[in-house]
Amino acid sequence: MSGNQTLAPLAGIGGNQPQLAALLSPYTVTASDGTGVQLINCKLNGDNYLTWSRLMRISLRAKNKIGFIDGTLPEPAEGEPNRALLVIANSTVVAWIANTLEKDLQPSIACIENVKILWDDLKQRFSQGNETRIYQLKCEIYQLKQEGRPVSEYYSLLKGLWDELDQLLEETGCTCACICGIGATRTAQREKEKAHQFLMGLNPNFNTVRSNILNLEIFPSLSRVFQMVIHDERQRMVIRAQEIGPEAAAYMARGGKEI
Repeated sequence: MSGNQTLAPLAGIGGNQPQLAALLSPYTVTASDGTGVQLINCKLNGDNYLTWSRLMRISLRAKNKIGFIDGTLPEPAEGEPNRALLVIANSTVVAWIANTLEKDLQPSIACIENVKILWDDLKQRFSQGNETRIYQLKCEIYQLKQEGRPVSEYYSLLKGLWDELDQLLEETGCTCACICGIGATRTAQREKEKAHQFLMGLNPNFNTVRSNILNLEIFPSLSRVFQMVIHDERQRMVIRAQEIGPEAAAYMARGGKEI
């Protein structure tokens, strides 16, 4: 198929404003938007509400259905053309949400037919208070150690906790229209704190590179700190491979399997 043939349907839609408007309408349910659609792989189980709700919002925004859960979608009056479409779209989104719940939770929402009511019900039941979750995340961050993990895996675990914590922490408003640069200062302080947390959890064999980083006159960014530690880890692996010899190194690279 040529490039012109691929683009032809899009050009046709672009020239038909009513058809384009219908496709972009949040009330529209396309043939691919069946009630059996599984929007996300994450299933709400009662303990993972924050992750689940974040992924659901992303998916609903991509489907142009975010207005059904955040209260921004105007409800058409009786007799308006979009009224019937609203009923269909509402039921479809209800089904999408139900599909992402664990089976033991589904009976509890079986009688709820309004998307906004359903979303608010799940939020009220399963969202934790921000302060409680912030405390839990900070404890997990300070308790997390590298142990037997590669540096990249250890960092990824930390980053997941940092990202969730960042979402929960509310930034204090600045009354001087950011002329003082307080927002940038706080961001820099937070990045340095993350770098310290990352270094604190490293194994003892990284003591040298950790000391070198902390003794730098200008403290590097978090990404630079990670790169320096990764570089040290890789150098250590190269030296180790040279010490054990090429044959043993190849054997280890094969996972201990004979050829």
